[in-house]
Amino acid sequence: MARLLQSKWIGGLVTLAGLAAIFALVVVNGAFGYLSVCDICGKQMNGERWFLPGTKRVIYESSLITDTPVSLALAKSPHEHHWKFCAGRSNYQCSLGNAHPILTTVYCEPVAGLLNESRRWGEKSLSEQLGKLALREESTRLVEHFAITMMQGGEFISAQEFRAWLEERDTVVAEIDAEAKKLK
Repeated sequence: MARLLQSKWIGGLVTLAGLAAIFALVVVNGAFGYLSVCDICGKQMNGERWFLPGTKRVIYESSLITDTPVSLALAKSPHEHHWKFCAGRSNYQCSLGNAHPILTTVYCEPVAGLLNESRRWGEKSLSEQLGKLALREESTRLVEHFAITMMQGGEFISAQEFRAWLEERDTVVAEIDAEAKKLK
């Protein structure tokens, strides 16, 4: 009877030691944290994944989706998000995704301001076009540059003022799209 109890006790210790070793490896490897952006609405997702050491098997995952100034300006109806990887990090590696330039654009107040002003003065299609271009890897910096240089005065006083400003730049959207295609 004593041997049986001793055997179970030792077996329990071995199991506990094994679990502690796996836990230690998980903690040493750490989590992989990442940022992604939806190229439909401009929302950001902060995520974290914990992997079983030495494998690609996820043992825990969490994420948080947040609005950005551009996602608030676009105000898209509910949809299935299409996440583009921007950047990630873990204890021993960092990675930069192709969509990392979009991340700065979705937080750019002048871009959100231009989208808001376009909607405010009845130019919904312009807002949608610029929104799509802002969320494309090839054209995001061009839209950001355009918005920063053009929105320095802030909001427009009237629809006439906005339309006059827009007429002077009527080819800008087409030019941004053409430049983006050259960069592809």
